[in-house]
Amino acid sequence: MATRRVMSRKQPSLPGVPDVPDRIEIRIPTMPWTQIGGDMDPGAHGGLIATADGDHIELLQIQPVREYVGDKEAADVGFPFWTKEAWFDLADLDPKNEDVKSALRSSGFDSGDQKFQFEEEMTPEQRALVIAEALLDYGRGDEGPSGWSEDLPDHEVKWWSDKVATLPDYVADEDEVFRDDVLGYSDIRENLEKMVEQMADQSSAQAWSTVGDGAAGDAEEAGYDPETLVGVAEFGDAVGVNGDVETEKTLKGVEDDLEKEGYEMTEAGGSVPSDEATVSPESAIRAVAREMDIEEDTVEEAAQGIDWWPKKRNEEITSSTSGWASIWGKKITGTTEERRTSARRRN
Repeated sequence: MATRRVMSRKQPSLPGVPDVPDRIEIRIPTMPWTQIGGDMDPGAHGGLIATADGDHIELLQIQPVREYVGDKEAADVGFPFWTKEAWFDLADLDPKNEDVKSALRSSGFDSGDQKFQFEEEMTPEQRALVIAEALLDYGRGDEGPSGWSEDLPDHEVKWWSDKVATLPDYVADEDEVFRDDVLGYSDIRENLEKMVEQMADQSSAQAWSTVGDGAAGDAEEAGYDPETLVGVAEFGDAVGVNGDVETEKTLKGVEDDLEKEGYEMTEAGGSVPSDEATVSPESAIRAVAREMDIEEDTVEEAAQGIDWWPKKRNEEITSSTSGWASIWGKKITGTTEERRTSARRRN
């Protein structure tokens, strides 16, 4: 195991007695990957891990992008993790080196309680780790792997939580948080859920506003001209008229216009307490991508975080809806016999 000693001066034990130099021992430990710095949640707030074999120390600093540049800039980066790595041998850690002196000074180990702790209380191995971390913070080291958790080195680490886990597994939760909070995946999912509901309502409104042959016959028996029948349905915010979605008028607007034109509401129709409509996932994705002005691939990736989202592209989404449907028409003029004769002729 490599060892280095340097001179340190203590206060004299008696007045008039000169300082007696002691040797400060620096020894590189032997240890597996271990967290030696940072936060208890290194994925969110950063952390420092290290390993050593008695001859050199290897460091990897976990740098969550949003902690360094903020959410807005992190969104431009597009992934949650940077790293910084360094490799030091015993010569690099020599306290007589100017870089080491500057690094210790920058970290506060050149004076006061930290200096006393460094010189008098730490083990030689602890001093080596302190110097290595100080050098890394001072600017030594190189840019390491970056990207998502799966892009980080697969080191098995003993963390401050006492849990032993690989680096990618331990910080993986930050991937989802980054997607939700920084890339806006939570907003995308919310818009997708609303879009599916909206499309389901539109589908039901179209279906229930279509006047079928049976309903037309019943209306005619009740004295309404089947040629004038208009189906109207409302599901959620969607209003259907004769099988088409009304984009400019509310239900009240549609009904007011029908009344002005001499239409009456027939007895057919009423509440639709439950209906099931199918929605194409691809249609919902395209609509949300267009609405949010983002790439369809981004929307599709965000959609995979919705529990009920289809795993296969050709599967459709079934959504429950409820609403109201009615049929409007104009009365047939003439006597009952004349109306029946007219109906027979049409049939």
